[in-house]
Amino acid sequence: MRSLQIVAPAIAFFFPLFLWATACSWKPQVLFFGGYGASQFQVDQWARNAQSTYPYSENYDFKGISYQGHVWGQDSVVARNQSLIRQWVNGINSAPAGCRFVLVGHSSGSAISNAIAAKIKDKTKAQLIVLDGFIPRKPVVATTCWSVRGALNTRGMSSCPSHYLTGAAGCGSASMCRHFALVNKNAGAAGVNENNYKSTAYSRLQANLDWLAPNSSGTSTAAPRTGALGTP
Repeated sequence: MRSLQIVAPAIAFFFPLFLWATACSWKPQVLFFGGYGASQFQVDQWARNAQSTYPYSENYDFKGISYQGHVWGQDSVVARNQSLIRQWVNGINSAPAGCRFVLVGHSSGSAISNAIAAKIKDKTKAQLIVLDGFIPRKPVVATTCWSVRGALNTRGMSSCPSHYLTGAAGCGSASMCRHFALVNKNAGAAGVNENNYKSTAYSRLQANLDWLAPNSSGTSTAAPRTGALGTP
């Protein structure tokens, strides 16, 4: 009985995850990988908010995914989350032809999305968006990088071939606030800073989707919208 109690939650978690990845609709599926400290509750909240945002709600399905472990370096995050990476790689590779995925990694969550993108067999199935995180070491799918001037990783991302900048209203010069403004337009209003970001980053949430084309019918799902191509 004890073994069944342990196994059942695992089945309940992984089966819906695999089913969601393989039974895709005509809409591209946006997989949002939150960064260090982002809980599953917070990324679920973000996905629900994004799903209710017009016109994105008509053109995409959104899912939030948090990673395991109190680590933030690219290699450490990948090493700690091999099972999560393997589950999504298998799900995407098994998805029917024609399914489209937009892998979005914010901050250290980009270590997960980058690792998944590198192992996708059919490169036409996926696109990768990096939000103030890690530049892919081997960009194997169409990739765009987004940041805000003065955010945590802006300078490190400036070497990304397709690097775009967007705004961070109300953040002033606070780098952590600018970092989270890429996912929450109200990061400034929520007063996000280096000391409180774990509790406030997703407060007063208005999902920032400026880095995602509102209409998915174009050739580039990750086509730039309001940002400007540039360097920090």
